[in-house]
Amino acid sequence: MASHLGPYDQLSLTTHALLAWTGEHGHPVGGGLREVYRSDPQHTAPEQLVTQLLVKIEEEEEHR
Repeated sequence: MASHLGPYDQLSLTTHALLAWTGEHGHPVGGGLREVYRSDPQHTAPEQLVTQLLVKIEEEEEHR
């Protein structure tokens, strides 16, 4: 999981960082990315929006 603070049009920056981290640490990704919007854009300035990004990590075969 990673948290993004800022406008939705910049989510790809945090997404890239999250996926790079999983790759660098040898964690295989299993499935798509999920976005959880923690702020209401009607009442929150774009630079204060909070979005959580979640990605499923697969178990390694040897740990099953």
